[in-house]
Amino acid sequence: LTFGTVPASQFAGGTFNFTSTSGDINLAGNTNLGTGNFVMLANNGSILNDSTDITAANVTLTANSSIDVDTGAIIATATGGSIALRANTAVTTGDLNAPGAINIESRFCCSSPAVMIGDVGNSTAPQTLDIFGSTVDTGTITGAGDITIAANSGLLNIVGGVVTSIDGSTIDLRSSSGTTPFSFNSIDAGVTGTVRINSNIGIEQVFGG
Repeated sequence: LTFGTVPASQFAGGTFNFTSTSGDINLAGNTNLGTGNFVMLANNGSILNDSTDITAANVTLTANSSIDVDTGAIIATATGGSIALRANTAVTTGDLNAPGAINIESRFCCSSPAVMIGDVGNSTAPQTLDIFGSTVDTGTITGAGDITIAANSGLLNIVGGVVTSIDGSTIDLRSSSGTTPFSFNSIDAGVTGTVRINSNIGIEQVFGG
């Protein structure tokens, strides 16, 4: 099933909720629900997008296979608005911005998607950020609370190597590559915060220049 542009005026303060029981969901145009919520479930397929942004009060995408927004951003606009992305094989997006929670994980308990996303929190930092993937590839991470990012069977790669959150927060990072150390530029949880890094074969700090 293919959707064109989804207009905010039709769902202001409400919810656009769609389930595909068989096959993929294709978003072929700009999706901006304003104060409306955006909920999609591809029960036996993927949720696909042509690189345009998805903007809504809260965004929940669930796919049995993959979520692929390509380079399109996902933006949650409500006070405390959240982004939840759940897929079994892969999650690919551009930048992610939400004032509440951002969560990326598998739809089921026993698998982890390959996660490839842009920057997180470059315009609105999330209160909590939880990412659980097989491999995880992200841009710069900016949080306003606790951050957990785990690559459970491969490399955690943070392009630019920068993770920042507010003072007193906890930043927990896990990389499971068997060949490449986890590398970073700077990780900052403030004076009273906590940083935990687990990496199978090493941790290295790399400075730009």
